[in-house]
Amino acid sequence: MDICDIQVDLCEGSQLPKYRQLAVGLEQLLLSGAIGSGERLPSDRELAEHLGTTTVTVSKGLNELVSRGLLRRKVGSGTYAGDLSEPACRRIGVVCHEVVMPDRAYISPLLHNFHRYWEEKNYQVLTLRGRPENYLQLYQEFRLAGILVLVPREEFFPDIAQLQADGLPLVSIGFACPDLPQISFGSNHEKTAEEAVEYLHSLGHRRIGFVYFSEHSSNIIHLRGYRKGMWNAKLPVHPDWELGRGRREFMAEDLTELLSKPEPPSALLVSEVHSIIGIYNVLQQINRRIPEDLSIVAFDDPSYLTEITPPLTVFRQELEEFSGQACKQLELQIMGKTLMDINHANIGSRLVIRKSCRTL
Repeated sequence: MDICDIQVDLCEGSQLPKYRQLAVGLEQLLLSGAIGSGERLPSDRELAEHLGTTTVTVSKGLNELVSRGLLRRKVGSGTYAGDLSEPACRRIGVVCHEVVMPDRAYISPLLHNFHRYWEEKNYQVLTLRGRPENYLQLYQEFRLAGILVLVPREEFFPDIAQLQADGLPLVSIGFACPDLPQISFGSNHEKTAEEAVEYLHSLGHRRIGFVYFSEHSSNIIHLRGYRKGMWNAKLPVHPDWELGRGRREFMAEDLTELLSKPEPPSALLVSEVHSIIGIYNVLQQINRRIPEDLSIVAFDDPSYLTEITPPLTVFRQELEEFSGQACKQLELQIMGKTLMDINHANIGSRLVIRKSCRTL
């Protein structure tokens, strides 16, 4: 092939060492078809001169791709593109900072959509555990073509942005980070919680509580949006109306105590939908009716919420839409193509009104 076709930028200020930048850049050329299967590459010396680096850097970068099956070295002949149809060259990593637990509301349907997309394109999908400091290690060790970061914490995003800018193909799903509209996907949890407060306020509710039982990023952002929504509506916020305080499980006595106060909330926002059945059971035990005594709005929409009595009003996340967008953006990165402009205003969450809320 013509050496001029190998355009890889090696930046001094990059978080990735030069040999890794070279490996990532060549991988994109290989997977995009710019370098075809079996095609011979220029020599290490020629590449070093063309890219303005050393033969040591070139050799180290090429050997990394050889170890992953993307390139083949032939003694006395040169370096050749491998068979890019091999599964080892076509793996996507789903990386989370904690153990991925299936649930009917979010993780399971999201992963189903993601697996279906990539398996139709003959990619393997691996689920891995990691944080930003070892994304690159996972990428190398498991011979990944790209990475989906699943429900990252907010503090991860500067590192995610830098790694992607340095050439590591990745996207995130969990919530849409305003600073990274092209590679972060999900609902704007803060805005959604604000809208939930606005909806309940429009029904006449002024005493609105908030329930969460773990410190997942989405819960903390929902809480921030709840507080902001209450502030914007000029509604009082009492510390004891924020029920759960980061506990790991639903505590029935907390809800019972809250609703026994002289002026309890008339409505609740529930950040973790899996606690809904427990909340319904407690309300039944203490003779509180939904929505006559307490209106409830939750986030996420597993199918069973239409079957409970009364059916639950929710803000439904458009999982299929934004997981599909994430897959397409990741594929464009893998192929070394220009990313799409994403309008997050058109994806995210939407209100689904059922019978768990009433007008005061």
